[in-house]
Amino acid sequence: MNNKGFTLVELILVVAIIALLSLIFTPNVMSLINRNNTNSYNDTIDSVISATNLYVSNHRYELGISCDNNETSVTLEDLINTGDLSKLPENPCDNSSLDFDPSNTIRIIYDCGTKRFNYEFRDKIEESECR
Repeated sequence: MNNKGFTLVELILVVAIIALLSLIFTPNVMSLINRNNTNSYNDTIDSVISATNLYVSNHRYELGISCDNNETSVTLEDLINTGDLSKLPENPCDNSSLDFDPSNTIRIIYDCGTKRFNYEFRDKIEESECR
């Protein structure tokens, strides 16, 4: 008799255990990847808003924003050209920059009551939307 190696029953048992573990962990891993992509996408939106805030701080008077004229917009291309945004952001949901076109605009709204700027680029997405 050959005492080296595994028996057929032992091999089937190992394969069954591996299959069971993959059935348990695959949905959790996919959910975790989806959640991280969504968070990364929303962080990208936040970085664009931060770059816009920096742009407005540096070019406030050139924009001509006042209580009478309290709304303007700036493009992603403007932010890149002034150095406030280093490069066109990529969409982490599908690793493309198609979602962030250089001509996309960020609305800048000045609130005279609070003397603060508000920025509208796009809504943040929910976890289920980033697949």
